[in-house]
Amino acid sequence: MEPQFISLANAQGFQLAAGAVAKPLFGEGAMLNLVELEPDAVVALHSHPHEQLGIVLRGSMKLVVAGVDHELA
Repeated sequence: MEPQFISLANAQGFQLAAGAVAKPLFGEGAMLNLVELEPDAVVALHSHPHEQLGIVLRGSMKLVVAGVDHELA
């Protein structure tokens, strides 16, 4: 696999939900999103066919995986 170099400044963002904007970065088998959430923003339950990666930079959030709530900070 060839390395990929992507600048977040050049990544195309989109409205994920009210109060949630995402900038997705795709690889061959995984996806990383820069998601900015306003306080109390809610993103509908959904799933992806590929591996998801994430890091909470500031604040905290609840993430539901396979019906189990996870508090991330």
